[in-house]
Amino acid sequence: MYFVINNGTYGTVRLSSIPFSRNQIQFFGETHNTEDQCPGSASNKLSMSSAMYKNTSNTWVSTTAINPYTYGYGYLDTMRNDILLYGSSSWNIWDDRY
Repeated sequence: MYFVINNGTYGTVRLSSIPFSRNQIQFFGETHNTEDQCPGSASNKLSMSSAMYKNTSNTWVSTTAINPYTYGYGYLDTMRNDILLYGSSSWNIWDDRY
């Protein structure tokens, strides 16, 4: 399991070492700095698109982002997004304090 960002591979983890069933992808746009809860700002949003995963046949499969919270809000108080409730193939996230 890993991210490929601009053709660079990041965060490689063997699926066999993940101790739970994998039937969905979750992405949390949190940072480890409580003063800056989310990457991006209102004037410089963090953009993501073309999310894919590899299935057990080693084939890339497209996926969409779904916002399980009220539109425009994430789990964190100041995290915002423009992910549609029914799913988006591209989206932005940002910290609304900046």
